[in-house]
Amino acid sequence: MDELTAIAAGRKFDPIKSLLGATRAKSTKKPKKPKEPTEAERDEQESLVADLGGKTLSALGWIGGSLDKALGGRAIRTGLGLATGHKHAHARDLLSIIPFSDTIGITNPGHDLGGRDVLESAGMLAPNKPGLDWGDVGGEEVHLFLSFAWPAVVLLGAVLFVPDLWRSWKYQKANKAQH
Repeated sequence: MDELTAIAAGRKFDPIKSLLGATRAKSTKKPKKPKEPTEAERDEQESLVADLGGKTLSALGWIGGSLDKALGGRAIRTGLGLATGHKHAHARDLLSIIPFSDTIGITNPGHDLGGRDVLESAGMLAPNKPGLDWGDVGGEEVHLFLSFAWPAVVLLGAVLFVPDLWRSWKYQKANKAQH
């Protein structure tokens, strides 16, 4: 019926407004402003956000540490530390690639060397001073490379050079067979 009434009055009929009741009289009441949260409610909200952020970062740290161990970055840094005489490098930590080695007590995560530690013990950097400097940046780059990038470099090297080595070996074998 609304359609016929609208058309008879010379207005366009809008079925959506009709369904939503928009043809009724609008309320003259102003909408209430949302209540401002109390200080305790704000503190609770901030605490929840901080707790969620802390758990997220903690999980990411655990994943990164697990990958560092599994890919052998920690063992490589320990080996470099032993080779350069770093005072915190322990030979047992070369076994850090063994799954659960920290949990069962074979290795100690507190003995993990960073990239800066390796560079300092190699004599490439002066001892660290408070504050951020280029040695910290370079140390972090070395740490990341030894943790995650070296498997990609080895794989790339294998993809690029193993076929050439195979061809040269086959060529040498063929030449020996002819002589």
